[in-house]
Amino acid sequence: CKNFHKAVKIIVKKYNSSLPVNIEDFKALPGVGIYTAAAVYSIAFSHSIPVLDGNVKRVMSRFLRICQLTSHNKNRILSKLNTWIDRNYPGDFNQAMMELGSTVCLPKNPKCNICPLISSCGGFASGKPLSYPRSQRQNPIPWYPVLTGVIWKRNSFLILQREGYRHLSNLWELPGGKILKNHNSKNQLIEMLKKKYNLDVSIKNKIGEVRHRYSHFGIYISSFNCKIINGSTPMINQPYCWIKKNEINRFAFPKANHKLFKIMLEN
Repeated sequence: CKNFHKAVKIIVKKYNSSLPVNIEDFKALPGVGIYTAAAVYSIAFSHSIPVLDGNVKRVMSRFLRICQLTSHNKNRILSKLNTWIDRNYPGDFNQAMMELGSTVCLPKNPKCNICPLISSCGGFASGKPLSYPRSQRQNPIPWYPVLTGVIWKRNSFLILQREGYRHLSNLWELPGGKILKNHNSKNQLIEMLKKKYNLDVSIKNKIGEVRHRYSHFGIYISSFNCKIINGSTPMINQPYCWIKKNEINRFAFPKANHKLFKIMLEN
């Protein structure tokens, strides 16, 4: 979303709110890759550029009996698509290929009997269309336990903005952080909130647990309702504020926090 916003601002300022005529200028915008450029310019400007998204890769891998999506095999796919693409209606062709993959040539249980490519499909002829392409093994990612506190002051709770962070920059979140395994969660949360934010709290009750996966790691979050004690006030070197439950949607939070909010609002 941040890159999209940056790209839009550049288009408004540099290109007078219109897409660049030269596709290479469009590719140079933040967050724009080959797939996005091919989709936009084939549909908007009738450029004869094949789209190669996940669905199209699967269709063509089965058609050409490609087991592994190496750079060489991707070039084979693009070469075949370049011979097929309709020069007059390339956008329609690309959308049709993506639709074929998303509705007919499915990852599991492909509907080969209604596929328009069945007569020439190498994967169907082999009797094992699911063998193409082979699934790529994914390396296991690390998972980290995280504690958060919903710290109440009357009917409002504390949120912090992730200012200066590379990951989830400028989003809002609940106070907390990573913890050590096999330790008392309540005591760790009390110590963490005191050390990081100078807040003395008592734990009221556990809200719940959620898990969330990012691209390179995952987190298990346990969250507790907390109450400030001893009249302590937060000392925080980042933006913060107190909000009510009905104000949650006014702020941008990570998806993991929204999972917690759903549990919190249901209780």
